[in-house]
Amino acid sequence: MSIDVPEYIIAEKWLKQQIPEGNIKLLLALAENAPLKALDLAKEEDLNKRLEFFSHLDALQQGKINSVQMAAKCLNLGLENLLITFMYLANDLIKIKFAAIETIVNQDQLEMLSNFAGKTSISRLFAYKDKLIALRQHLANKINLNQQLI
Repeated sequence: MSIDVPEYIIAEKWLKQQIPEGNIKLLLALAENAPLKALDLAKEEDLNKRLEFFSHLDALQQGKINSVQMAAKCLNLGLENLLITFMYLANDLIKIKFAAIETIVNQDQLEMLSNFAGKTSISRLFAYKDKLIALRQHLANKINLNQQLI
């Protein structure tokens, strides 16, 4: 027996009943439209960590911190969460390059992401995404990774 993810409208309606003040669209996007996963995400610190990450990324873009400082600030976010965030980020940048802005996950960060997308090429983004996928596979296979080198 398989249980499929419900349609977006059903998931959105249910999630609004559970957390009426939450950013439902963002939560469902981050949870790949899985309402229970979105509910867990809203209750956990993951959403705050995500905002913290984007705050650091904005500071990096503005030259307030360097990449080494950014890496140090992100160590406390957790490797798995950080990797997933980077994967969504890479996907969003690729979508922006292809003018598919309405489909990006991090809609609340659109302005900053658009600035980043303008500073890189599509080929570099795909190469970066390939590296992220390889890192994710290493994590899934329980290969010990040095967080500071990632």
